[in-house]
Amino acid sequence: MTKWKYLVFTVFMLCLTALISGCHKSDLVGDWEPMRWQSDLSGDLHKLSVPTSGGTYKLRCTNYTKLRFASITHDNSTVGIGKDAEIIAYHITTKWSDVALENNILTIEVSPNTTGRVRRLVVRVSAGDAFDQIVVTQSK
Repeated sequence: MTKWKYLVFTVFMLCLTALISGCHKSDLVGDWEPMRWQSDLSGDLHKLSVPTSGGTYKLRCTNYTKLRFASITHDNSTVGIGKDAEIIAYHITTKWSDVALENNILTIEVSPNTTGRVRRLVVRVSAGDAFDQIVVTQSK
């Protein structure tokens, strides 16, 4: 009987050791570092102001190497991408914009605005469980 007690005690101690050493407060699920962006543009890279004439804007994520679209909203109409979509898109064209992702480079091309109203584009990207958005506002 003593061998049996010794075996049970040993198994219990091994399980307890694995339980204690396997969980750390620093290993939080979903604790991803926010995306950091770099560009030759000045100002807040999360809020781009585009002139009526349009233009092309490139932003590089410095702390994640592979990005994907989460969604794109243009003029209050959302193009959903992600787990519900059949394919993962890396290039999306709207009526007045062209948005592309190549690894960690986000390129936003905005056509000239001839509508006489302000236009708004929201680009949401993800890298694993890290999410970010870029809001593009084009003057009228």
